[in-house]
Amino acid sequence: MTTMTTPARPDKDDAALRPVPWRRMAGVTWRQHRFALAGVAVFLGALTVCLWLAGLTTHHVYAAMIAASQHPQSPAMR
Repeated sequence: MTTMTTPARPDKDDAALRPVPWRRMAGVTWRQHRFALAGVAVFLGALTVCLWLAGLTTHHVYAAMIAASQHPQSPAMR
């Protein structure tokens, strides 16, 4: 088995290489992960709706309980 090695110090020609442009890299990353990111966005949106509905229901039940506890009961109800 052979391995290719690179010199510890690059040649003068290698020093002229430009770094990878970040805009292109961001585009490649977006194209590779867009379905996963869309899936996470859909999941978080559905979770938000579920938590909102559960919180709304809990709020209404709690408000009714507080309202019922603040009204005195009539002697016939005791």
